[in-house]
Amino acid sequence: MAARRRATGAFDYLAFVLGAGVGLFTNLATARADRWPGWLQPLSTYSAVLGGLLVFGVTASWWWQRRGPLRPAPRWTDLGGNPYPGLTPYTRDREAVFAGRGQEIRDLTDRVLSADAPGLRFVPIVGPSGSGKSSLVLAGLLPRLDRRWKVLPDFAPQGDALAQLESIVGGVDLADVAKRVAVEPSLAADSPLMRPLLRRLSDLRRPADRLLIVVDQLEELVSLQTREELDRFMGLMSRLVDLDRRLHVVATLRSEYIGAFQQGAGSELFTAPFMVNAMTVRQLRQVVTEPADETDTTFEDGLVEDLLTEVGAGDALPLLSYFLSDLYDRRGPDQHITRADYEAAGTVGGIITRRAETAVANSGHPLRRCLEVLAGFVSYAGPEPTRHSVRAADLDDAGAQVVQAFLAQRLITSDSRDGEVVFALGHEALLRRWPDLRDHIEAHAEQLRKATELAALAAAWDAAGKDPEYLIDGRRLDDTTRSIQLTALLPPAREYLSAAVEHAAAGRERRANVIARQALATIAIDQPRALAMARAAYTELKPTPLAAYALQAALPATEIPIWDDLDAVLSVAFVSDLRIATGSRNTVRIWDANGRLLHRFAGRSVSAIAVAPDGSLATGSFDKTVRIWDSEGRLLDTLTGHADEVHAVAFAPDGRLATGSVDHTVKIWHRDRSPQYTFGGQAGPVRSVAFAPDGRLASGSADCTVWIWGLHGELLRVLADHTDEVSSVAFAPDGRLAAGSADGTVRVWDLDGEPLHTLSGHADDVGSVAFAPDGRLATGSDDHTVKLWDRDGRLLDTISGHQGAVTSVAFASDGRLATGSYDHTLRIWAPDGRELRVFTGHPPAEGEVATRTRRPPRAGQIAVIKSSSFVVAVAFAADGRLAISDRDTVRIWDVDGSLLHTLTGQSATVRSMAFAPGGRLATGSANRTVEIWGLDGRLVRRITGHRGVISSVAFAPDGRLATGSEDRTVKVWDVDGRPVRTITSHGEAISSVAFAPDGRLATGSVDHAVKIWEPDGRLLRTIAAHPPADGRRRLFAGFSVAFAPDGCLATASHDGKVEIWNRDGSLAHTLAGHDEIVTGVAFASDGRVATCSDESTVKIWHRDGQLLHTIAGPELDVTSLAFASDGRLATGSNDARTRIHFWPVDGSALADLASAQDVTLTPRQRAELGLPAEAPRAHHIPADTVVNSELRRRRAPAP
Repeated sequence: MAARRRATGAFDYLAFVLGAGVGLFTNLATARADRWPGWLQPLSTYSAVLGGLLVFGVTASWWWQRRGPLRPAPRWTDLGGNPYPGLTPYTRDREAVFAGRGQEIRDLTDRVLSADAPGLRFVPIVGPSGSGKSSLVLAGLLPRLDRRWKVLPDFAPQGDALAQLESIVGGVDLADVAKRVAVEPSLAADSPLMRPLLRRLSDLRRPADRLLIVVDQLEELVSLQTREELDRFMGLMSRLVDLDRRLHVVATLRSEYIGAFQQGAGSELFTAPFMVNAMTVRQLRQVVTEPADETDTTFEDGLVEDLLTEVGAGDALPLLSYFLSDLYDRRGPDQHITRADYEAAGTVGGIITRRAETAVANSGHPLRRCLEVLAGFVSYAGPEPTRHSVRAADLDDAGAQVVQAFLAQRLITSDSRDGEVVFALGHEALLRRWPDLRDHIEAHAEQLRKATELAALAAAWDAAGKDPEYLIDGRRLDDTTRSIQLTALLPPAREYLSAAVEHAAAGRERRANVIARQALATIAIDQPRALAMARAAYTELKPTPLAAYALQAALPATEIPIWDDLDAVLSVAFVSDLRIATGSRNTVRIWDANGRLLHRFAGRSVSAIAVAPDGSLATGSFDKTVRIWDSEGRLLDTLTGHADEVHAVAFAPDGRLATGSVDHTVKIWHRDRSPQYTFGGQAGPVRSVAFAPDGRLASGSADCTVWIWGLHGELLRVLADHTDEVSSVAFAPDGRLAAGSADGTVRVWDLDGEPLHTLSGHADDVGSVAFAPDGRLATGSDDHTVKLWDRDGRLLDTISGHQGAVTSVAFASDGRLATGSYDHTLRIWAPDGRELRVFTGHPPAEGEVATRTRRPPRAGQIAVIKSSSFVVAVAFAADGRLAISDRDTVRIWDVDGSLLHTLTGQSATVRSMAFAPGGRLATGSANRTVEIWGLDGRLVRRITGHRGVISSVAFAPDGRLATGSEDRTVKVWDVDGRPVRTITSHGEAISSVAFAPDGRLATGSVDHAVKIWEPDGRLLRTIAAHPPADGRRRLFAGFSVAFAPDGCLATASHDGKVEIWNRDGSLAHTLAGHDEIVTGVAFASDGRVATCSDESTVKIWHRDGQLLHTIAGPELDVTSLAFASDGRLATGSNDARTRIHFWPVDGSALADLASAQDVTLTPRQRAELGLPAEAPRAHHIPADTVVNSELRRRRAPAP
């Protein structure tokens, strides 16, 4: 560079020469030259000319030093443009201003021009970031190639190198060729795949002799693509330069990535890389001065050296170029750059930071958001971060605004590829020289590595047509979703991750369901293993409904009683005015006055009960023993000695105990329960014993007599007035004795045994008598009544209410009366005969599990409601209420197992029940009537019209009611109970009716046909299925029909099969698994099907027709079943129990329950199931991760 000196002292010598010359030539012009020697005379002659030449010479010298030497016009063709490209590389149009690499240009040109062997025709140009590799190729090599060379447009691999090359070459599918070369590295030139590609390259080359492909930033194969894709691309490049001797390839590569290319496909191409080192100070000086010379730009003295001192070496080239670009824009009109310009631009090291801060301020977004956007331009696959391009279409509004702000500061560049606008960081120097971005990258390095990996995977996935095989899964996906942030992902990677998560979830769902099915099939064989399998499916794969079902089904089933109906109440006694004791078959119960069960303890066929003065109880049993209990139900003693069943027990006022037995004897026991006396002599079983207030004992026998015994065991008298066996005896407070007999009478005697009254009025046997404290007498009879008599034998009242024989009566001290009956109830009556309370059953007693926890049953538990007789029908309401009908009673239960209502008013056994959409209940009875019950349990309406037993009832969604009867008709009623139509097309008794969600009606009959009816009553179709194997029809062997939520129909019959029919009447599935008559079928809200049969099994089927689970047990003679909307299944059985399975439970609680079970799978078993060898240490419930839910939120909604 010709630096100008502007100091005035620089021109003094010219003034001296000019002055001296003018004086000299003036003297020569005025002197006399004739006296001079001849050779000097011409000086005088030509002095004017010589003086003029001197003046011209001095003037020219001054101009030379003032304006510089004359030279040709600048070679920089972009006159007026900036010769320094900033952070972008020098390109071919900047050849004139590309300096500092003269020797490298010559060496590289010679290398390319002289290359002949395949390994040399691929030239990897390797150097550190910022060394000018791209500029060396684009502005150094390419301009020196003559017309014998055809150079294709340069490209960077980006996310799909093959696709980028294909866009340059055109006309050939390179992916297929690369895949084939990866399998067959020596693929022949004449192969069907390779031949078109070589022909295409030849066409592109013509008419030139050589073809050059330029690949810039080859490291993107590592940072943005998978290893497999890298090998495919390099394998193809290696094969092409091997087959086409006129093909040359030049590729730039950052030095830290060369190791990735020195192994795998194409590694032989990197044995002799062309190395480019960082520029020396001399070369950097040329970078500064030569473009200035080319643009006639000058620097103030010393400024260039100051610049070089500040820049240093290393990756200084892009930073220096960017600073020079800014300085050039600050130059004055005279093309001169002063120190003031330098100081105004700031330091070289701070130029990027200043420009970046300006871009942030102009973007309108906070720094953090800007850094997040710029992070999307960063790849981090190797030891150092690199840049990559981003499509404008992949930027949201905020991202576009940030990019535009950085574009204005020339920190980001824009380009067009395949018709799309793409952006990229100007240079990696921005990643290192801007502290905020550098720190952000360091803080999020792991996330950026994951994002880079995802970007490469996304590109490969997209190139493969979004083949699911390209999606990551398993632990790799889990690690990625846990560590990645969406802000680090561009839309392609985000879409890829979303697809991977969804695909993995679908895969986990499939595997979870497969293992769940296997677990269900294993329950009957190996329950612990089945539980471990189901737990693994639920907690390690995905908590699918099927996995949850399998887990619940595999949990050890525990029956939890939530209600127990009373058996026949055989004996009643007041423990105190606040407590009542009852004996029923094998159970003794103690109740409080409000009907709450306090204690329940097991006896042995309890036939009699008595309360001692100290509150202890004695029970007589059919097992020949007498048991003594305390008031809390703890067994104190067991008395043996009788040779047959003990039917009578009674306590004396002094605490002694009397017992009467079928062995014809009466025994007296001391207060310490040691034997005192044994009385014999009666000719029949002793049915009853009673102590008088004075200690005498009366015993009534089946021999029709009552014997009176003295205090010391002596027989006082025998009363033989009854004509049939004496069932009960009782003493009044005043000593009178009453005896009830099977002859239907009650006889009363005075203290001396003289008859006082014979009470007649009962229509059947009198089974129990008791005196009130005020002397009134209560008598209970098999005629279902209790009669009250005054002291004079006059009838005071007849109490009705029991539906069975009255077995026991007892008075409290306040005059209340308790009566027990074979109708399975205990009733309490006021002294005036009003009914105060009816005890029909009870939840668990105080201290039992369900009461202690005060919560509904949970998963793994089966709630059990015990009825007083076999269960005929069960039905769920939409709100979860459950109706249960046994032979005698219909009760309605709340969702938590609390008894809501006991329906009274039905006059016969209820054969079928159904809830209306609004909650009303319809019951169909054996007495040919249908009753409608309100939400409060009261009878609303009784519908008559059928002439046979009502076998089935069903409500339509609009409230209409269909009733099927053994009279072969189906009747449809409106919401007010008015008849709408009668269907008479069946030839036998109707066995089942059901409504579909769309109002269609299905009717099944013993005639082995199912008919489908439109809502308006038109016959839609007839399904003739389940034909009897022997051609005969069987009574009550008709169809059970049920509709699924989607409108499919299930039909079940005596042949042990259930058939599922599509809406169009075509057969969808046949469920074959039962060996006996299928008695019921029901659909769950999720499409599962439950079926029950006479073989004591309940089977649960998937909606696809596959058997899920079998619930079996010798006691499960299931008569009816129903699903609740929440998935609970109720089954009613002949063992008088309704069992409620599958209580709803949230996922975490279910997993906790499963984890509490000490069951595990062996490594081999886990391997067989496709599970990792080791289970997670703590259970977790896989589900869509936060990342996935965020991905779903960010995606546009599906149309």
